[in-house]
Amino acid sequence: MKKSYRGYIFSRPFFKERVPQSVQNLVIRNYCNNKKVNFLLSKAEYAIDDSYSILDFVIDNLKKVDGIVFYSILMLPKKKDYRNKIYKKIISNKKSLNFALENISIQNDKDIPRVENIVNSRITLDYCPKPKDFINFV
Repeated sequence: MKKSYRGYIFSRPFFKERVPQSVQNLVIRNYCNNKKVNFLLSKAEYAIDDSYSILDFVIDNLKKVDGIVFYSILMLPKKKDYRNKIYKKIISNKKSLNFALENISIQNDKDIPRVENIVNSRITLDYCPKPKDFINFV
């Protein structure tokens, strides 16, 4: 039987980026087609900052799906303990966490460091100097 993945998209910006939901769904659908899995309609997160209520709902209802497909890794919560809770739940239920834009998935503990490196790199960028910070030094 063919696997089924549930899409997960945002209606709010993440890391100052905003991608229309229709585009997010197209990328997820293409990812699922390339992986030869059924694409189940995406659940859209609330627009409230740092809200992951819909994600929690999707993770708590994993019985009917084989995995979740995020549009991007950068949609993961910024809080590391929250991300670890998600990884643990996905792996313990023998499901997969997929990221369409980056074409990366988490299926076991060995897959987590790669994803964490990307998330942590992006979080760190918020604390790095910007070009405008150097204008007065010239």
